[in-house]
Amino acid sequence: MPKISPGEDLGDRMTIHVLTGGQFAAIRSQFMSKSIKPGSPLIACAVAVDGKVIGAFAYLPPKFDENTAYLMSDFPVSWTRYRRLAKLSERLSCGTGVRCLR
Repeated sequence: MPKISPGEDLGDRMTIHVLTGGQFAAIRSQFMSKSIKPGSPLIACAVAVDGKVIGAFAYLPPKFDENTAYLMSDFPVSWTRYRRLAKLSERLSCGTGVRCLR
């Protein structure tokens, strides 16, 4: 799936796509600092708008309460003119759609 380009406008149709561990690792290695140690996510997702990836997020398995999870990572996949794109991915990661993926 292609990612959003720096000058591109965001569309209206937002979707969440479950990623394999390998897919998340590939996206993470492109857009996160190499100094941040990778983890093994319980579930990882890409956030897309009109079929173009704008961000990704992942959760670690729960440590103490089986009804909770730790948001280990959330990040935009490109520099764009939308300064708050990371916040959009973060808000989606805590939304109802993600709870339905369990």
